[in-house]
Amino acid sequence: MGGDVAMMLAARDPDVRAVEMVSPYPGPRIMMRWADGVGQDALTTDDLIDQATMISQHGTNPASAWYADNSFDSAQVHAPVLTIGGLRDPGFPPPLLRFMASTLKASGVKVALRLFPGGHCPASSQVIAEEVDWLRAQALVPQ
Repeated sequence: MGGDVAMMLAARDPDVRAVEMVSPYPGPRIMMRWADGVGQDALTTDDLIDQATMISQHGTNPASAWYADNSFDSAQVHAPVLTIGGLRDPGFPPPLLRFMASTLKASGVKVALRLFPGGHCPASSQVIAEEVDWLRAQALVPQ
């Protein structure tokens, strides 16, 4: 959910200068489009099946309705985005993160996607170094 909230803020606040997300939930709009494209058979993990089920309950599940109605519009995001994911993340697998990145790029957002060994929320000195390098490239931290 944190990735979706960060993107909602970036879409609504022009003062947001950059967004960094680690193993992010891409929001229901992107999630629904990705799930439709890969088909239900590709949703093999409980996390993905639960997310797809909640999203499909739009109109009957209050949580689903809130997420769908308040999801970010990728066309409104103007800040650059760094997305970090794990190569073995069952909840937010690399194909979903690639789809999210391509959707944002198609809307004109500058996107960097970095995938690292591990599962959900990979953490290592290599990940931290990548984050710092990206923030420096955005001129958000001193050289």
